[in-house]
Amino acid sequence: DDLGVRSLWLGRFALASLVGGDSLGLSRGRDRLLSHLQRGLSVERDLPNFLRFLGRGSRGDAATTTVLVKHLDDLVDRYQKTKRRRSVMEAHPSLTDPYVRLVFAWGFARLGRVDRARTMRDEALDSLDTKDSIHGVSAASYSARIQQALEGMPPESPLPVEIRGQMNSLDVFVRYKVDRLRQASRILEPQERLDPATAFQVASETGEQDPRGPEFSQLRGMHDVGQLVEAIEAILTAAHSAPVKDRARLYDGAMDFFPLLPAGRVSPWLDELTSRFDDIEPVYRALLMEEALMLSGFFGRIELATLLINSLRGLLKSLDAATTTEIASKLGGCLRALRRFGLREAAASLLDTLGGAVTGESHEALIGRLNVAAGMAFLGNLESAKPAFEAAFKALKGKLLVAERLKITRALADALTQTPQEYAVQGMNTLETQLPQITDSLATNSHFCLTVVEFIECLVLGYVSEDLALGELGRRWLDEDEYLVRRRVHRDLGQMRAQQ
Repeated sequence: DDLGVRSLWLGRFALASLVGGDSLGLSRGRDRLLSHLQRGLSVERDLPNFLRFLGRGSRGDAATTTVLVKHLDDLVDRYQKTKRRRSVMEAHPSLTDPYVRLVFAWGFARLGRVDRARTMRDEALDSLDTKDSIHGVSAASYSARIQQALEGMPPESPLPVEIRGQMNSLDVFVRYKVDRLRQASRILEPQERLDPATAFQVASETGEQDPRGPEFSQLRGMHDVGQLVEAIEAILTAAHSAPVKDRARLYDGAMDFFPLLPAGRVSPWLDELTSRFDDIEPVYRALLMEEALMLSGFFGRIELATLLINSLRGLLKSLDAATTTEIASKLGGCLRALRRFGLREAAASLLDTLGGAVTGESHEALIGRLNVAAGMAFLGNLESAKPAFEAAFKALKGKLLVAERLKITRALADALTQTPQEYAVQGMNTLETQLPQITDSLATNSHFCLTVVEFIECLVLGYVSEDLALGELGRRWLDEDEYLVRRRVHRDLGQMRAQQ
């Protein structure tokens, strides 16, 4: 874990060559390396010193880190001093404040402020009744994330198995409240798309905890790759002959596990899956295509990725404006993945398609335009991105439902991390001024005010984002270098196989 990916691969390739061309062993090494690359290159281990502004754990440039820490300190101060217009149903601040402190603790841990992070974490935990099942599992989840950040682990690292076990043993309504927090928090759940309402309904009717269905219940705690391959293969076999709605659900759930599996097994599955998307309803089809597209790049299937990009562009062009706008508002993560996998031109072409397809003045249209603007800003075209940013700030000045305000705030904060630091920080400071309006009357107020926790997290994620701290040059270097590493890995393995 202390070596960069180049050293790991070159060492594995040398060993395979020394024994006469061990392509099977090299294939296993490739699978392990791809699993490592799922979270991208390490800033600390894989980025040259002259670009290393901020690494995971933030042992980088002191001046840059100090600026970001100051803004995070200012946000803590603003939160403590701001008088909000609380709803009559809102949880007492003594319940919400510990959760907010845990979010801040994670942010300081990501910025390398170890003592500050530990102090805020301990203060928060001391204020929570962890014997309560909701507080207990939520506090344990935040504590694990903070510890991972202190150790320099990536945000995408899985939570400990024992915490997952605690969640699976919760009562249905208790689990619903915990899942609402997880759904709102990219700190707790940086990757998985949760649907607490559906999960609650399914659990109430069938007792099944996993909203994707009983097929996935046992897979969550499965660590043996061989067993996992067999289980996923059985699910896919059943999915191919299932009704359309069930097939989409099973494909979606199965693809969540693909990065954990050998590339040799996943590659034919991707071919089979993508040939069966056509009759799935458009919005869900686009999300499945996005996931398959990212997996194609992840496993070096550039020809399949290109095919999917063309299919996705064709789908977007064939749909009405409202449906296209709904899809565009959900495709933000796809664009960065395309750049990471060496598909920069494809990302630009998809941006053009999205930019031309997103119309109207709805909030979903605005979020779609922000996703496009983020891509433009990353590609160095900030001036073209500014109209979307300005429209979002204007919308936030008006009267909005809290849920819509949070969606726009999160999308805008995410997009700002792709802009130059000075512009981004100025925008983040403007977002902070909404705090007096943030409140809710949700069922989760029995334990915390969810919208307050989510709002603060949006801002914290912006301030501690590696994209923001690295700057345009660092981001491009990471993305382009990751592509070169992936290309080298697949090329070396292909050459060794050809020589046998």
